[in-house]
Amino acid sequence: MKRFAFIAVTALLAASCLSDTGYEASYTLFATFDVNDTSWPESDSIIVNRAFAFGPLGFYNSYSEETPDVNAGWTLSKSHCPIASLVDDEGNLIPSAQTRVTPFCVSDTTDARPNQGRDAFLVFHEDLNAGMPEHHVEFLQASFGTCNPTQISLNTTAAVARYFRTSAQQGDYFKVTITGYRDGNETSSVEYCLADHRGSADSPDSLTTEWKTLNLMRLGNVQYIDFDIDAQFSNNTEGEDLNYFCMDNLFASIYISQ
Repeated sequence: MKRFAFIAVTALLAASCLSDTGYEASYTLFATFDVNDTSWPESDSIIVNRAFAFGPLGFYNSYSEETPDVNAGWTLSKSHCPIASLVDDEGNLIPSAQTRVTPFCVSDTTDARPNQGRDAFLVFHEDLNAGMPEHHVEFLQASFGTCNPTQISLNTTAAVARYFRTSAQQGDYFKVTITGYRDGNETSSVEYCLADHRGSADSPDSLTTEWKTLNLMRLGNVQYIDFDIDAQFSNNTEGEDLNYFCMDNLFASIYISQ
């Protein structure tokens, strides 16, 4: 049985009714991953658990008390380390700032909320050797409801942004694929390159260091959402793991009927 850490989400109720025969409701879910400050031992710490629940959505990690060194899946973070504080305008590292970088720092000064706050976001780590969760996000009420994701915000980690700003070679890239599943079948998928050094004169190199909002409506009604990283780092330091990205503001249309 999965153990969940429950975190509050914001939901905009569109319609509901309660009668002797059951309950019906539809609403828009805003999973912003905000956490009460008392939950954090220090401002730049992380929270890792085998499963987080945000409203009717479950987010999974392979971590367990028996394998505390394993961290594959989602981790809560509030660590911000903008790329401008790590690398100067000429692409040179600023030595005094490098100790701030962890795998869980976002390469921006904020989270992805509309008011640009400094609250929590999620960091995804793909570690196929450690063993990924069977699914990464689950709609926990699929047996009596529907979940239609509408949008999501992604960003690079500070370490990935630093690599592409200072060390990347021609042909390097970092692509995230988001895939929906229902009843064992794929519904659809959305792809986005957070960094791309495969460019030509007509298609220059790109690097995302601010929150990018993606439309997920093509995924349709889902029970699970999985995330996959396809990347090439041809010049990274030996042993350095860069298979991380940041996620925030997952919105979905929810319908429940019991």
